[in-house]
Formats: sequence, C-alpha cells, structure tokens
Amino acid sequence: MLLSIREQIALIGSGLVLSILSKKIDWAWNPTIINASLEILLLTVFIYALFILYDTAKAVLEFYQ
Repeated sequence: MLLSIREQIALIGSGLVLSILSKKIDWAWNPTIINASLEILLLTVFIYALFILYDTAKAVLEFYQ
C-alpha cells in the first residue's frame, strides 16, 4: 500500500510537469504534434492515477473488513 501512495505522488508530479510543458513552452519544431503528444501523455497519467487510487481504496476497504 505504501508503494501505491508513492506511485500516486509520482503521478501527481509527472502530471504537473506535463501540464506545464504542454501549456507554457512554445515549441519551435512542429508545435502541434508535440502539444498533442503531451496532452495524450497527460490524459494517460490521469487515467492511470485514477486506476491506482481505485486499487488503493479497494485494498484499504478489504483490510478493514
């Protein structure tokens, strides 16, 4: 369960970095593809974070039953 919490923290950090990169930096080479790729990665991180949160909550509920 501690690993899941650490993974959540890492996902929050990577989500913040991807969000900053996709919104703040002007890319000189093909900015549309780079921004679209960063947005897809950000969405993937968000979905994976929800999956990890569900898994952690399920483990906690099973522990207390």
